[in-house]
Amino acid sequence: MSSPAFNADVLRNTVAALPNEALAGSRATALEHFAENGFPGTRHEDWKYTDLEHVIDISARWLDNGAKSTNVIVPAGS
Repeated sequence: MSSPAFNADVLRNTVAALPNEALAGSRATALEHFAENGFPGTRHEDWKYTDLEHVIDISARWLDNGAKSTNVIVPAGS
């Protein structure tokens, strides 16, 4: 199973542009963890039967649009 394309550089830049507030440290830690591990796959027991394709697609579209909107339309059946 191949993962949809996800641009980690855009994610890093978007996170860096977020306001420096109380969550900044948590965001940095989460981004570091994601950079090392990526999305969980079928080899991760807790995620074995979870299809993350829609989550990845929504996240990629949000980042491609400059992360300007928090209103993301979730496809029907998701």
